[in-house]
Amino acid sequence: GMNQENFKNEKNDLTKAYIFSISRHYWVGLEDDIKLWVQENWSRWEQEKPEWLTNNLKSRIPVEWIPNDADRQKESVERMRRNSLSR
Repeated sequence: GMNQENFKNEKNDLTKAYIFSISRHYWVGLEDDIKLWVQENWSRWEQEKPEWLTNNLKSRIPVEWIPNDADRQKESVERMRRNSLSR
């Protein structure tokens, strides 16, 4: 599994992103690290659009972890739009 040490030492974003595909109760003890990772990398991900960062995965990232207001707003709007499309 993914524990704090694994997460902190892992350099590969794809491997780290696995955390979002598992239930949030596994994030206990990791939340601060995950949040920091998101905050440090969100802008780069928005530019690079890595393949692993699917809409589905994005929607599992707590929107309040997104580091700046503009990006947070944009992601909130996109999520609402995606939700209305998927009904």
